[in-house]
Amino acid sequence: MARSVYDAKWSSDSRFFVFLTKYVGGHSIWHSPTSIYDSKTNMFWDLDRYLGPIVDDKVRFSDGDVLKINISNPKSGATGPPITKEFSIAKWLDDMQGG
Repeated sequence: MARSVYDAKWSSDSRFFVFLTKYVGGHSIWHSPTSIYDSKTNMFWDLDRYLGPIVDDKVRFSDGDVLKINISNPKSGATGPPITKEFSIAKWLDDMQGG
């Protein structure tokens, strides 16, 4: 299944590049698979794998590297109201890597 970049943004310190994608051809139009590129480590991270299905249309930073993103609510699914997550990407990656 092909995807195209729908929205993308660098964090204010230019360390993180976050991009939302959409499936080409109308499949799962509610879902926006999202990835983070860390320029410090030259690694990509698939947010959906760790947070669940992303259902946002815009990349939003509230402060520095603090990402604000909507995920699918496991209780109500794709048609219900989303859950908003807000977190520092640097801290999240540090926690993911056991730091």
